Amino acid sequence: MSASALVLQHEASVPPGLLGEWMAMRGMRMDVVMVPETASPVPVAGYDLVASLGSVASVCGDQPWIARETEILQEAIARETPVLGLCFGGQSLAHALGAVVRPASRAEIGWMPVDSQDTDLVAPGPWFSWHSDRFDVPAGGAEVARSDVCPHAFTFGPHLGLQFHPEVDPGIVAGWAAEGTQDLLGAGVDPADLIAETVRRMPEARPRALALFDAFWERARRGA
Repeated sequence: MSASALVLQHEASVPPGLLGEWMAMRGMRMDVVMVPETASPVPVAGYDLVASLGSVASVCGDQPWIARETEILQEAIARETPVLGLCFGGQSLAHALGAVVRPASRAEIGWMPVDSQDTDLVAPGPWFSWHSDRFDVPAGGAEVARSDVCPHAFTFGPHLGLQFHPEVDPGIVAGWAAEGTQDLLGAGVDPADLIAETVRRMPEARPRALALFDAFWERARRGA
């Protein structure tokens, strides 16, 4: 029987990308839910995996759907259903586990390496980042990777929270660059250069991302 995944999406411009491609390659059924459009928490029962994607919102914000997402992730944690959190999703996972999410000392935007303590799970990169908030590693969790600004990956049981975006492809980054041009320029990042670098790095970034998803899933199925 094939596995089934619940994917928590928050904006149309932040889709599953390479994560969805990986799920299709592995024969997973993928149900995508736009969390801000839901009126109540989405049941987790029956799913083998929950993935939470990125967002322009902040976990520190007061939008009602953020609390609904926390409830979804806490149900998954209680059921021991593996959770994969990507950027905002990693922050949401950390928050659901009781850790603090707060503004980072500075934004991180672009392709950057990380210092990994488990290169079989999270390769050193470079990985694509675009965030101004950060998570603390939950009590009882283990830091897996970090930059000089903040933690970039943690594990907690079968769950994996990431601060970077392994799911991006050139189309996704181009869309974000178009929406966030002023933010990029304010951070000293040229949008055209960022897109060109993404295109240039994709032949290596895509298999690196797929390997990360595979390693997470194998670890989760072992009941880590």
